[in-house]
Amino acid sequence: MTTPETPSPTPPQPLFGQILGGAQNAARQALDRLLATEGTTFEQWLVLNGLATGTPAPLDVTTAVADLTAAGLVGPGPALTPAGEERHAHLRGEITALSAGFLAEVPPDDVATARRVLEALTVKAEAFAAA
Repeated sequence: MTTPETPSPTPPQPLFGQILGGAQNAARQALDRLLATEGTTFEQWLVLNGLATGTPAPLDVTTAVADLTAAGLVGPGPALTPAGEERHAHLRGEITALSAGFLAEVPPDDVATARRVLEALTVKAEAFAAA
């Protein structure tokens, strides 16, 4: 005698934050790999990009500033030296190319929508964290 099989329950979909976190982790790993081939740490990139764009680094970068100063990429202020500006431009180009490769098969309208959604989520999450 056969018994009807009980269908196995459908596993729940990952939480939205899990999907975002997975994407962020994968992108960070790719960025770290690219930066390593350029002899640059993530913290050093944060300093170079922060000084070039006026965006403060979201973590302690004291050691990175010291390393970049010793390498002649950061000077008093701190500010980028001409060599630091060249280094930033080179790395930014490499990172832009990496991102373009990830997005090559995604329609531009979808990329624009994703950007708007992520920016809105960031604002809401920051407001929630600050409350």
